[in-house]
Amino acid sequence: MALDAALGTFSLRGTTTVTSSGALPAGTSAFGLHAGQLYTVTTDRQLRRLGMLPSLALGPAIIDVRAPADRDAGTFLGSTISSNGQQLLTGYTKSGAGFPGIVAVVEPTDGGVEYVTAPGNYTTVGLPSGAFIINGTGLGSTAGNGLFALRPGTPSQTALLATFPDPFGASGYTTATANGVLIAGNSRTPDYSNVVRALAPSAYLGPIASGASFTYQAGDAPIVAEGDDFADLTSFGTDAIVVRGGYDAMFNAFTTRVERVPLTLSGSGTQTVTVGAAQMLLENGPLQCTRVFAAIGSGTDLYLGLSDRQGRRLVKLNP
Repeated sequence: MALDAALGTFSLRGTTTVTSSGALPAGTSAFGLHAGQLYTVTTDRQLRRLGMLPSLALGPAIIDVRAPADRDAGTFLGSTISSNGQQLLTGYTKSGAGFPGIVAVVEPTDGGVEYVTAPGNYTTVGLPSGAFIINGTGLGSTAGNGLFALRPGTPSQTALLATFPDPFGASGYTTATANGVLIAGNSRTPDYSNVVRALAPSAYLGPIASGASFTYQAGDAPIVAEGDDFADLTSFGTDAIVVRGGYDAMFNAFTTRVERVPLTLSGSGTQTVTVGAAQMLLENGPLQCTRVFAAIGSGTDLYLGLSDRQGRRLVKLNP
């Protein structure tokens, strides 16, 4: 079966178009966007600039994402690189009770870095206010199962922002839309399927600024996506992008479709979020030879990392 050079076995749905694509250099792992440029953490644990499509190439190492004490230890790279407009944030975990880990706050212009204790960190998001939100089980000297706020400084300020209303199984997915809707959640017991809910800016921006925490109930934050086929999350403009897929009997990852979930932010003072019906952007063919291994959104930029026998590549979409 012949594969499309960009999409492989995927087909476009609705008005979605491919605007650009490019092969990924070997050794690339986590990805993120900052100031119009793509960045990656390579398998040798170095943060590097990746450039822009269609010609992607690894730049010089900016920093080692591992704290000096962990450079001889086994580490598991996080799945995201986040930007707050000035700094980048990425992280890793290690084997051990509570999944000990670190996030690195990086000044990409000069390689300045601060390493902050962050056990169980899985996904992160940067905010225009300059703060980062980390989905994990601790940050700095604070522990818990939920969302943690990090405000860069000398040193950075850390706080538990909120715990989840759903039974906690493990850390989960996190993103934020262009108008500030925070989408976050966790895998939940007993089946460890994922759920993410939408939080309006009025719920969390004040606590981040003051270093406080807040609580919310399931009824306060509508579900954006859930299920055992929930495989990745990012944003595009004011909407969420959800990747659906799973693992076959041999534990090989596969992807079935990519969806756009419209979100409407309403009100002043206390705001509310309304979740619309999911709209399919990409649908995989019956063989599902091509899979999505990364979803990278920032503002009105949307990139998918695709992999099949043609190799690994980034594809930029216009939904």
